[in-house]
Amino acid sequence: MINFDFVENQEHPLEDEILKYSREIFAIGKTIKKELGLRVNPFSITEESFRIDSIAGSISFENIHINIWPKNFGVNGVDRKNNSDLKRLYRRVLETSERNRNKTLYISKYKSSNDMDSEFIHAIAEQYIEELNKALKHVKITTYETVVEKRRNIRGQILVQKELQNPILEPNIWCKYKKLKEDNDSNRLLLWGCNYLLTHVNDGKIKSDLRKLMQQFHDVNVDLLDANFVQRLTVPRQFRVYTNCLKIARRLFLNNYNRSEIHSNGGKILGFIINMEKAFENIVCYYVEAAARSLGIHHRAQSEHQLATSSTGGSYFVRPDDFVSTDKGTVIIDAKYKLQLESNYFKSKPTREDFYQVLATCIAYKTHEAILIYPEIVQANRSEHSWQVENPINGVKVKISSRQIDILARKEILEKRLIEILQETSCV
Repeated sequence: MINFDFVENQEHPLEDEILKYSREIFAIGKTIKKELGLRVNPFSITEESFRIDSIAGSISFENIHINIWPKNFGVNGVDRKNNSDLKRLYRRVLETSERNRNKTLYISKYKSSNDMDSEFIHAIAEQYIEELNKALKHVKITTYETVVEKRRNIRGQILVQKELQNPILEPNIWCKYKKLKEDNDSNRLLLWGCNYLLTHVNDGKIKSDLRKLMQQFHDVNVDLLDANFVQRLTVPRQFRVYTNCLKIARRLFLNNYNRSEIHSNGGKILGFIINMEKAFENIVCYYVEAAARSLGIHHRAQSEHQLATSSTGGSYFVRPDDFVSTDKGTVIIDAKYKLQLESNYFKSKPTREDFYQVLATCIAYKTHEAILIYPEIVQANRSEHSWQVENPINGVKVKISSRQIDILARKEILEKRLIEILQETSCV
């Protein structure tokens, strides 16, 4: 197996080994582009360098294994051996990508081969354990099964039909009734998820937690799990507390069975890839929403608005990642994952493309304030600026600011950071 280690959004020397396997590497990129809906192949080669844009993960193809580290792990100050940082990033991506998981994560049949793979499956397992424990504390999933038995007493059961048999000699009654049972497809899927994760994790504590959860399903026969049920999974209203853990188990099940034979130019692809641009948008949206909730202000994500119309051509629309509003006004928020490094130092301003795009959004929404949020690179000086457009738009001079957040920060720190950013605006 040939192993490659790369950092996303960085130029890597074009070594002979990369050139030798360039065809296979581009085949992997072609599949990733299709699965995640990317605009272009994430892999690119020039005469002197090789580059991977805006994806991270670990993937195997034929005799090649590629590790792609997030750009935060490509600078001094972040130790690639610090598995807690890697796991925190994976947990954050999994936690915040529920709304558009298919555009954020590509997971083929899982195969643990190194630390990066292990930390990813550990992050999934920890999330699953947390969600399932939370659900089991509320209620167990039970369904009704029609049973025919000879009983004296059916108190507490839903009677369907009864028939007397020799009432003088035999005190019992033949009854057809509905009986609550735990051996149903929902619980079978949950138990399957525990079994699957148990075979793939190597962390002792996680294994122990999974075994404890499996004891909650001692009357459940996982061999009877109906694959058709998994495909059309629905969660009854009274058991909605199980929605998240059932979704996790369903994805693992479908990835394991449906994606185990994905081919690219004749070869199977195994592993996982994260669309980091989409993941960053999800993280910003999730924590902006949490910050807005703490401040008691309105938040809305991915709201499309018309910018310009034409009688002969198509219309133009804008769709900011987020906006927050109060009776004082509206602030546009756009997450931009693009690399802002030049010789390991932050540029002094956003790109023209970013600036003009958010300015057009302000025009469409008739608002006068916007924030561009970028990822903060560890040990780089935080560069934060504001610009005021010279000529008034909609009667007001527009203010555009750039801010940065550390996506590896602890949850409470990240939420506090977004609260601080919102408090600086005119709408709070």
